[in-house]
Amino acid sequence: MKAPANKCLGYNKLFYICRRERDSLIFQQIKEWEQEKVGLMPETEREVYLKELKEKKELLELKLQRTAQSIGNRNLRWRIAADIEQLEWRHANLL
Repeated sequence: MKAPANKCLGYNKLFYICRRERDSLIFQQIKEWEQEKVGLMPETEREVYLKELKEKKELLELKLQRTAQSIGNRNLRWRIAADIEQLEWRHANLL
């Protein structure tokens, strides 16, 4: 007899596949929206926008460095690192 804990393994796999595909579509739509938005900006506004993204990333990097590595801060540090990665992704897609 199968253990109850293993009963949903097939469903979990389908869920994660579906979620990965959904997230991919969402990221693609965000990328296209932001590229269109920034593409319509005058050059000076575009430069300011890219500079602001870079500055936000640098502030988050400082915050990550100043946040102690501890069990209590694990999730906070993970969220900060995810925000840094997102800003890097956005900046790279706009260049």
